[in-house]
Amino acid sequence: MADLAAAECLKYSVGLSKNKCTCLGLADDANEWTEILRSDSGYYLDDLELSPSLQMPKASLECIDFWTMMAEAREQGIRDFATDFMAKSKIYTSVKMSPYDGVFTDKEKVNQALTGINKTYLVAKYKPLRYVPGAIWEVRKLGLVLNLPGTYTLNIYSSADLYNENIVPTPIQTQAITVATAGVITEVDVEYDLPLWDDGYKKLSYYIAYDRQGAKPYNIKFNCGCTNGTRPWEQHMKGDGIQTDDVATLENVSQGLSDFSYGIYVSGSLTCDGFDWLCRDWNYKTDSFGRVMARLIQLYSIRKLHALILNSRKINAYTLLKPESLVKRITGITAMIEDPIQGGMPFLYNNIPFDATGCWECNTDMEKKRLTRGTKLRRQNGRFVY
Repeated sequence: MADLAAAECLKYSVGLSKNKCTCLGLADDANEWTEILRSDSGYYLDDLELSPSLQMPKASLECIDFWTMMAEAREQGIRDFATDFMAKSKIYTSVKMSPYDGVFTDKEKVNQALTGINKTYLVAKYKPLRYVPGAIWEVRKLGLVLNLPGTYTLNIYSSADLYNENIVPTPIQTQAITVATAGVITEVDVEYDLPLWDDGYKKLSYYIAYDRQGAKPYNIKFNCGCTNGTRPWEQHMKGDGIQTDDVATLENVSQGLSDFSYGIYVSGSLTCDGFDWLCRDWNYKTDSFGRVMARLIQLYSIRKLHALILNSRKINAYTLLKPESLVKRITGITAMIEDPIQGGMPFLYNNIPFDATGCWECNTDMEKKRLTRGTKLRRQNGRFVY
């Protein structure tokens, strides 16, 4: 997130400059200016308050260099902002859904074909136990163990597509597996990232189904049933085996569920990506969190711009600025980033949108009280304090 999506989705939270520069070779009425000067928040890197020494130069070559440097500063500023937000927010919170990496079925004691198999389709259902925005099921291996060799197609369905019985469901993923030897699990590598939630406040279940073509599955289970308790993933998901003649009715099946996965083997991870919501469609002018975030991105970008000038080997009007002045500005901007009265990082920690993520929770009630007391402003003797 910090190094990839954030740099693009937050790109126009701040602009490079509100001033046109003839060095870019565009006419005054060129449509390109709309994109080049775009700032969704109204903040820019050449802000007069923060960067009085960084105004647009008149020399053409220096102008081009400055545009390039500003673009690089914004990209790195967004990256550093996202990284710092991720790291510092975790000081005050813990992950609600513990990460897990391993198997989602048991591979031990798979030694006989099951009886009582009389339906066309066999299904392994995985249902989340809680609604946790940000929770992702990463499937990395799929496998089958049957009593008849052959090629079988595993289809993965989402519960979001199974509510209407009058519509033939379409699998979101399809994987063919060729079983070469009866009684031996055949595995294939896959890469499916399946969210366990949607924006409609629903938990999303997934069904891995196949037409058995007359074959019978071996006795592979969701859980080993051992004395050490359930596997860690079962704190967050429940597995059930289903037999059916119609995959369109899977959401309505509540009877005859099995502890067996009907020959289906799954391996992968459970993760909780609590930061994708930073890429939501912000209104930087009216949303308080989005506006403060844009202001911080501006500060991070201007600070990076000063640093790039300090480290530049080119000789121009900018690199000839006094290093002491640039260092002083960097120090001042860093203080603003951490200052809650200026709407800095502490403001964001205490005002994360309630619907943003279910991945975090405060470490303890005491920590929650301390965090609230330490970041909320109150009026005292005519001025705002903690």
